[in-house]
Amino acid sequence: MTGQVAFITGATGRIGSEICRSLTKEGANISICYHTKYKEAQSLWGEIISLGRETLLVQADNSKKDQVIFAIEKTKKY
Repeated sequence: MTGQVAFITGATGRIGSEICRSLTKEGANISICYHTKYKEAQSLWGEIISLGRETLLVQADNSKKDQVIFAIEKTKKY
């Protein structure tokens, strides 16, 4: 996973945040996709940065197609 970017939806939940941590340890950079839990996303962002990986915060409602497309496009540019 080194150098790859992982796009994680629901990253602020218990399972999503553990997936982020696991992939970070495998060398991935992380795109944290969250809906409403900005504080949790920001905390996870700081944790990943402290481990030496790059990360991106993307706010999107996964029930809205246009927001999902926006989040994916933003991650691709990253």
